[in-house]
Formats: sequence, C-alpha cells, structure tokens
Amino acid sequence: MENSIPKPHRACHVSVCACTYQRPDGLNNLLAGLATQRFTAIPQPLISIVIADNEACETTAQICHDFSRDTGIPLIYVPVAKRGISYARNACLDQLPKDTDLLAFIDDDERPEPGWLEALLVMQKQTGSDVVYGPVSPIFPEATPRWIQESDFFAKPNQADTLHNGQEIAFAATCNCLMKVAIIHDTTIRFDPEFALCGGEDKLFFRQIKAAGYRIVWTAQARVRETVPPQRACLRYLLQASFRLGNVRLPVKLRLLTSAEATHPAAQLRAKTLLKSLSYILSGSGALLAAALSPSLRRHHVSTGACKIAEGLGMLASLPGFSYRHYR
Repeated sequence: MENSIPKPHRACHVSVCACTYQRPDGLNNLLAGLATQRFTAIPQPLISIVIADNEACETTAQICHDFSRDTGIPLIYVPVAKRGISYARNACLDQLPKDTDLLAFIDDDERPEPGWLEALLVMQKQTGSDVVYGPVSPIFPEATPRWIQESDFFAKPNQADTLHNGQEIAFAATCNCLMKVAIIHDTTIRFDPEFALCGGEDKLFFRQIKAAGYRIVWTAQARVRETVPPQRACLRYLLQASFRLGNVRLPVKLRLLTSAEATHPAAQLRAKTLLKSLSYILSGSGALLAAALSPSLRRHHVSTGACKIAEGLGMLASLPGFSYRHYR
C-alpha cells in the first residue's frame, strides 16, 4: 500500500557557477543580482551557487560566507591556488552539488537581470536543448568615448541581433549560459589547461560539446550586463583583446582535431590561418587608409581597421606557437 503513494516531485536544482579573481566589488554586484532572481512563468527551482576563487583570498571567502548567511542561498566557496581560468572553471565542475540538474555560468564582472535565470530555463524547457546561450551588454564608465560605446566590441556575442530565439547555434561562452549537468557526467569534456592563461578555454569547451552531438540554442531574453572598467574602455585594450582573439583561433581548431586524423588536416589549418591572417592585416590596413583619406575622419573607423590588423597579427603569431598570456 505504501508503495502506491506517489513521491513528491523534486524541484529542478540549478547551480550557478562563477570564477573570480581580485574583484570583490564585482563579486558583490554579481551576488546581489543572483539574490534578486524572480520566477513567474515557471516554478522556482532550487538554486545553489559555486564560486571558484583563483586568488584564494580571505576577503572573497568572507563575501561568500556573508552572502549565504544573509540570503539563505547555499554557496560553495572553492579556493583555487593554481593560477589559470581553466583550473578555476574545472573547480566549479568538480564542486557541483551532487543533485544538480543544470548549471549556469556567469562572470564576476556581470550582473544578471531579475528574469535572467528564468529565461534560460524557459528556453531550455521549450527546446529540450543541452545548452542555452544568452547576450551580455556592456555598462561603460561615464568618461568612455562615444566611438567605443557605439561599437559592438564589448557586446557578447557580436551581432547578437542577427540571432533569433530558439535558433540552434554552434557556439556559446561562460559569460551567460545554461547547460545540462549530464554533459559533464557523460563525457570527458573539461576546460583545457593549455588555455589556462591565454583564454579561449570556453570557446573550445563548447565547440567540443557541439562536436559531441549536443544542441546549443540562443535566447535574447536572458540578459546580463557587464561592467567595463576604465582601463578596458580604450583603444589599447581593444588592440590587445583583438590580438588575443586572433591568437587563440588556431590552437582551438587544432585541439578539435581527433587523434585519428593525420598531420595533413593540421597543415591545412595552418595554411588557412596564414592566408586569413594576411587578409585581416590587408583589409585592416585598407580600412585605416580609407579613414585617413576621408574628409570626416572617425575614430570608430580607425579603431575597426586597427583591431582587424591586431587580430591578423595574433593569428600570424600563433603559427610558430606564440601564446599571448591574457591572464597574468
């Protein structure tokens, strides 16, 4: 008779993961945003938070302790002594509560809107997808030049307005995503330590997930805002970031080659990278020349050409194996 009594349905358990490094203000802002999550279209899930601290700092540990005490939201603080973003992200995966159904990734310089997590969950439920990816919009300091604010450099992903809700895509990033934990349990896919200091680890991670046959879809409703510090809202940072983006392209593609493939596909990738790098440098130089000859010289056009050159140089530098250390 007792066996005929139905068991109560367990609420979906979502663990929100973030890595942090020397950003106590950003972490406070992120946690405040997570505390304001609201659910009106679906039942509220069980929510846990996992913070991987790549500085292993007492201040960060205290922030996490105080937040969990004040809000009642379970928070697992994970000090990660080994430097590198891959190690911190893998620590999040290793420390997930055992009954976690879905995990969400977000960054420590971001703040989610109150409907962020619900929008990710709704899209996942509607599509049955394995990964859901959403947009990140920048918040600039007051003194930021207009040409930087009007560019889409800090928007993630670029040209997000060309995507539609529920569209299946080939990429995602840890700045704003939701994924099934079963992917972690059923595969050996992890964040590659080779990219621990140069970045690109999440690009490779989701490309591997896609290559394994899992579905990634887009939602514009799960909105996150990123605070851009003054030291990044300048041309120098744009050039450095463009160089890094170009520099990790080839290593990511080489990592995606299966061990069964011979050296020939790798040689083809290197040849294509060389040609693409030269085309970027040439097109960027052409954009700079056109901007210089224009009667109304605009910084936006100059920066676009310069960033194109920097990205091409980054690709070119990757050919002999140079790796730009973004995380120092």
